[in-house]
Amino acid sequence: SSRASRHMRAAVRRKNEFDPVLERGARYDTTRLPVDEVNKEWWLNALSGRKAHLRSGIYYEVFQQILQCSPYTPIENFTVTYPVVEDETIPPHTNQPSQVWLGNPILPKSAATQPDVEINWSAFDTEFASLILTNPDGYLLDNQFEILHWMVTNIPRGRSLLDGEVLKDYLQPLPFYGTGLHRFVFFLIEHNKPITYTQIIPKNATDSISKFEERIFLTQRFLSDNQIT
Repeated sequence: SSRASRHMRAAVRRKNEFDPVLERGARYDTTRLPVDEVNKEWWLNALSGRKAHLRSGIYYEVFQQILQCSPYTPIENFTVTYPVVEDETIPPHTNQPSQVWLGNPILPKSAATQPDVEINWSAFDTEFASLILTNPDGYLLDNQFEILHWMVTNIPRGRSLLDGEVLKDYLQPLPFYGTGLHRFVFFLIEHNKPITYTQIIPKNATDSISKFEERIFLTQRFLSDNQIT
């Protein structure tokens, strides 16, 4: 429980306050934290509990900015895993399948090819599902828009991603240099009728729209156009 967790943290703090080894390390700046162990423990704690998706959605502003709705507890109905990349520049101990969690960092090299997506159809009872991968930080000219990196629609119930309609091929995440970390959000949309996608044409677009401009996207508008709530 949260109360027991608070008591445990308080006990650890009291113990550390009187630990001569930690005190000496802090004084002489020799204390080193086991970062890998800390990260592992943090992720395990962050991913535990049924409200982990809710907390992650609030923290990364998925509800506020992308969906433009009040926070709710999403259903965990699919998994996303990037395969091992054949690249000698990646250390062998880190070149492992990368599963997408709730905000964990994934290197662009690890996301070079489209990931494996496993749908848990037992989590819902609709006739179709559609997959979206969007980058809300990718369109630098106007931060209200997103960049659509992947869209597979109208996947029949009980079938795999291969049976859906690929409206936008997978585009490797490659944030522009100097723009920091970008959020890449996977959505699996449930619906009972086949859905369509209408391309967004930016106001400043020329007659010849670039491949990049073809991927300008708004998740909320897409859901609204298809009457998905």
